[in-house]
Amino acid sequence: MNIIRLIPNFPSADEVLEKFCRKNLKTPYSLEMVYLPFVLFRYRIERTAHWGKTQNEYGLFMADLVQGSPVNVSRATRLEVQENLKQEFEGWLNLLVPGPNPKNRAAIGTFRVEEDKVLPALLDARSAVQEGKRLLRYDVMRLAGGLRYRRIEIIPEPQTKTLYYPYWIVYHKNRKGRMEFTILDGVTGEKEKDEVRRSVELALLRQHDGASGAAVGRGEDQTGAG
Repeated sequence: MNIIRLIPNFPSADEVLEKFCRKNLKTPYSLEMVYLPFVLFRYRIERTAHWGKTQNEYGLFMADLVQGSPVNVSRATRLEVQENLKQEFEGWLNLLVPGPNPKNRAAIGTFRVEEDKVLPALLDARSAVQEGKRLLRYDVMRLAGGLRYRRIEIIPEPQTKTLYYPYWIVYHKNRKGRMEFTILDGVTGEKEKDEVRRSVELALLRQHDGASGAAVGRGEDQTGAG
């Protein structure tokens, strides 16, 4: 299937294994790259001070389509788009103002990938945006100081885009011989935990259940698997 993805900066399995082994005493058993679906949307933050003055701020935001877990896109990000997508993303990238030496660089492009490497969405875009908006509002109030403003409103724009984020799943055994996995961000190479890990786990469970159900529906025998 064809997807619009964030292009991984760590596309090589060998490079990922080397990076993993440098930081872990665990012996990797296997690894695979999967894509977690996110909804990308533009938003406006409207802040109204106690004396009546209103300020507006604009930005880009991502929320995964499994739990609605948020990823704020820093305004300093240099986001590059492949030539065939520039018209589609026109009007989105102008919300970012990267400096001459931005810390965050990312690229978006189209990619053909096997369907089983794309994790299923558990939420529709609207639900994910609403959950992302709720968590973004909490962060904005925490950082800006809620008592400084009479009202803080997050206003998402209706247009959204589905964007697939690459993650490496490294499977390994623990001391008791049980199989576990570690998730590495395919763009930054960093180890993921908490919300992203939970989203990947939930999507993998849904994918596995869906595959098992489809096989049973076709009358296939599951006992001989493996």
